[in-house]
Amino acid sequence: MNLREEFDRVWPWLAQAILAYGPTHTKDDVWRRIEAGEVHLFAMPNAAMAIELKRWPTGFKEAVAWLAGGSGEEIETFTPRIEAWARAEGCHRAAIIAGRAGWQRRRGGYRMAGVYLTKDL
Repeated sequence: MNLREEFDRVWPWLAQAILAYGPTHTKDDVWRRIEAGEVHLFAMPNAAMAIELKRWPTGFKEAVAWLAGGSGEEIETFTPRIEAWARAEGCHRAAIIAGRAGWQRRRGGYRMAGVYLTKDL
């Protein structure tokens, strides 16, 4: 299965995550970022994560999980592989942004560094 087919297969899970947060990205928006190499897609049998590598002005580099959906248990099991990939990419930190509080309980070694609060207007 090629990358586009994998993306299409896991899109329903990612779309649910986007809708839970707010309509910030369309399917085409997410695909363009993956296709451009701005985001790496980790497609699992029953879940998916989109990871962005971010380099700060100081050279500090982190892997930012900005979109995830599907089986939380599967993502939890797969996380060490993503962390190993991030280390191989030279990352100093892994981050989960705008996640539900439950993600902290599922991620050993991760700490709460901030909270995103939203209000619909």
